[in-house]
Amino acid sequence: MNMNKLKTSRFVYGAEKNDDIILYHSLYGTNNILKIKSDMWTKESSQINMAGMDEETKEVLLKYGYLIDESEEELAAVNQKRERENQDYSTVRIIVMTTMNCNFDCKYCYERKNKERLSEEAQEELVNKIEGIFQTQNPKLLNISWFGGEPMLAMDVIENLSKKLIDLCKKYKIMYLASITTNGFYLSINNIRRLMKYRVYSYQVTIDGTEETHNYQRPLIGGGNSYTSIIENIKRIQQEIKSGLLHFVLRVNVGISCIEIIEKILKDLEEKVNHDGRFMIMPIPISDWGGDRVLGFKDELLDEQMVKGIFKKAFQNPEILSYYLTSFDETSICDINKNNSFVVKPNGKLTRCSVELEEEYSMDELQDLSIAKVLEQDKKCEKCFLFAWCMQRVCPKKTNSTNCPIQKIIMEELLGGIPKDHFETLIKDKICLYRRR
Repeated sequence: MNMNKLKTSRFVYGAEKNDDIILYHSLYGTNNILKIKSDMWTKESSQINMAGMDEETKEVLLKYGYLIDESEEELAAVNQKRERENQDYSTVRIIVMTTMNCNFDCKYCYERKNKERLSEEAQEELVNKIEGIFQTQNPKLLNISWFGGEPMLAMDVIENLSKKLIDLCKKYKIMYLASITTNGFYLSINNIRRLMKYRVYSYQVTIDGTEETHNYQRPLIGGGNSYTSIIENIKRIQQEIKSGLLHFVLRVNVGISCIEIIEKILKDLEEKVNHDGRFMIMPIPISDWGGDRVLGFKDELLDEQMVKGIFKKAFQNPEILSYYLTSFDETSICDINKNNSFVVKPNGKLTRCSVELEEEYSMDELQDLSIAKVLEQDKKCEKCFLFAWCMQRVCPKKTNSTNCPIQKIIMEELLGGIPKDHFETLIKDKICLYRRR
């Protein structure tokens, strides 16, 4: 290759950190994050400065994809990646909404509560649909996510349907995984053991900051303290359930009232879970997912500069930093754009998203919509550095001004948060490579 005919990849982002630049390439993820000296980067044009650069340095930047042959058309690689994913039927992903009933009265909730539950007839229809997929497409994994409302208000549905699905997977020799999104109020030791019996090992529980902010944002129906019960449940689980299979994401929905105390919130939660590695704390800005309730909560929504400030502080926590860095090792494609991915509502009807609950589709319609969504939106984002990861197949309900994933908004804070000792030298005083710890 002619070293005099190279160009900077279009998928490169450079974050300033002291006298260095942290480089990220959206086609390759965290394996190729580099640190270079600031004089090797031109911020205004987002280009690597090759003036006077020696061949050894060029070869390293070429190896990790930051420099490419000037004749190379990079979109071809993204199209190939996208086509592979379009043809991937190996995983069946289903969100099962056991009920729309809930014991919480959250300020920002988009759902309309009712006491409808997934009937036994609807459960049988779902099992038959899944068996049809198994027979025609031979997937390798069935991934079930229990959702609501509060899904644990219908524990009998979870247990009954889990047994049928596990038996079905055994019949067709398909792997089975399950997770649950719950408000945590009913996570007693007895209920955890019931869920673990049916292979529910992954949990997302929301704790919105301090006891005061949580109880304001997520009160019980009719008012009342929901925070104390959740924290007590988590402590008991930590003390009495020692299984390493359990994994908890403690989601912290962050609004304006949490900006000044975010560091205290995260530290307090770490102490409450006693730094147990099974519990991952994940701050997320509160979003407007629709519905009438959030209209009275608009003053709590963060703008992009506030989001950047929140995460600059949050990334001082190495586990949170690692969680968000690891997200680059998987595509950001929203489940609605994946094959064999759908939501089952409590009435047994299918939709493609747990937020778009008014819509209902047949299985064929769901597949057609996932393909159309890709063809419809790609062009406008092809020049973005994040396109090779995002491929403009993110959540269509995003309400920020660019409809972009949060990783783009916080990229500077994310890359800048990587500790110095997480890099190893490739070329002394010039290039270092990120190594995950």
